[in-house]
Amino acid sequence: MPLAPGTRLGPYEIGAPIGAGGMGEVYRATDSRLGRQIALKVLPKEFSRDETLRSRFVQEAKAASALNHPNVVSIHDVGQVDEVFYIVSELVDGESLRQVITRGRLAPNRIVDLATQMADGLAAAHAAGIVHRDLKPENILVTRSGHVKIIDFGIAKQVLTASAQSADAPHTLTMPGTVVGTVGYMSPEQICGQQADSRTDIFSLGIILFEMTAGRTAFAGATIPEIVSATLKDDPPELQVEGLPPGLALIIRRCLEKDPKERFQSASDLAFAIRNLTAIPAKTGVKPAALREKKSLAWVGWVAAAVVLLAAAAWWMLRSNAARLTESTPAKAQAKQAAVAPIPAAPTTAPAERVTEKPALSTRAAVPRAVAAKVQPPHTPPAPAAPPPTTVEAGRSTAKGGQFAKTLARAQQANQDGDYDAATTLFTAAIRLKPDAALAYVGRGRAWLRLKKFDMALRDFTVAIGLKPDLAPAYAERGRVHNQLGEYRPALDDFNQALRLNPELGSVYQARAVAKSNLGDSAGAAEDRKLAEQHSK
Repeated sequence: MPLAPGTRLGPYEIGAPIGAGGMGEVYRATDSRLGRQIALKVLPKEFSRDETLRSRFVQEAKAASALNHPNVVSIHDVGQVDEVFYIVSELVDGESLRQVITRGRLAPNRIVDLATQMADGLAAAHAAGIVHRDLKPENILVTRSGHVKIIDFGIAKQVLTASAQSADAPHTLTMPGTVVGTVGYMSPEQICGQQADSRTDIFSLGIILFEMTAGRTAFAGATIPEIVSATLKDDPPELQVEGLPPGLALIIRRCLEKDPKERFQSASDLAFAIRNLTAIPAKTGVKPAALREKKSLAWVGWVAAAVVLLAAAAWWMLRSNAARLTESTPAKAQAKQAAVAPIPAAPTTAPAERVTEKPALSTRAAVPRAVAAKVQPPHTPPAPAAPPPTTVEAGRSTAKGGQFAKTLARAQQANQDGDYDAATTLFTAAIRLKPDAALAYVGRGRAWLRLKKFDMALRDFTVAIGLKPDLAPAYAERGRVHNQLGEYRPALDDFNQALRLNPELGSVYQARAVAKSNLGDSAGAAEDRKLAEQHSK
């Protein structure tokens, strides 16, 4: 139940509500001791008896209070009155980034400014060993003066460095295999229940930057399963926005790489690359209009110049080799050229491919595709066709498939034996071997459900549906989670879909009867019980 204005929690007097989220309600309040306005976040009473949620709530205060940075909201206090837990933070005079985006597409210079501040705030958090893991426009505030504040470290996690790990080190709140975050802004490794680190936040920030720039999401879908599937499998659309600073599209694409190793390796490198979009033209004295018209190399400075020199040198070497080949008879020249074709092609095509497809942005330089087109030498011979997989490569693929099958079988056996902790570990190992294995997510979700980890179970079944939309057991199991949480309407929807896909699932009729009964449909519940009996015979 929301707190009424005038309610007191310790020295704080509650005012008007500001907003609400999954981890609590936020109010404008007054600190009677100092006479200042603050923001007070309250954990709902119905969750206060849950030790995990309480720990996560307190984690938010500890994580955020460890930071002292202008782009991270400041935490003043944390307390408890009876069964009410609360966190006190600075009151930000502004609005969420979601509200900013909703009003319309942002100007390119404002995108760059806000992006730089967000990257700076994340860099400070990561330097303190904190990964946010739920970065989204709702968790970013923008003051009236245009200043960014990152908020809500409710599911953030302290990352223990090797030097800090000891017998009495604090236990991390979320262990490997747990899926937390917001669908639509989660990284592939979060969806797969794998270990999240600072590069997870970089992926989420990439989604936000794409949305700010294009006015639409990077991974679209009409339903949660479709969004999950797009995040795991699809590349984001090309960004073609008039007036966009050269290289920003490449920076965003680099943030959205599926493999964490291919992204920026630190938020500070990301911030440097974004600043580089505007700082270098100012130093070189090139006007922005001229820069856009000529697609100048000045914005990348000496790095781009070095790329040009290296490409020119490779071209010269290639032409020299070609000239030497043509000195002999035509037949001999053709024979020599066929024999050595793969060798000269490598120094020419490999650097060009790296520049065109995946420039080394993490080295604090960004090279646009237009630059790559200019530095490619004319009359470059085509690269040789990719050879078929070698016997060794095929063997590795087969071995990996065999390892996945064995791991999945062990995980399923652990579920049957009731060893659900072991099952979650084994299913997670199977998912790492094959991230698109829908049945592995269903199996792990069942283990989470038996362990009463309903949020993890719900997400695993949702991922399975995204990977395989016709998988009836995934709908049935997700419906059971909704039943456990008292969410009978979505439970009914899931049971209906499961039975449309497979009308022979007798136990689902019984589960649907529970949902119908709680929704007041006694006749429908009685009919489902009869159907359950018929299918159990």
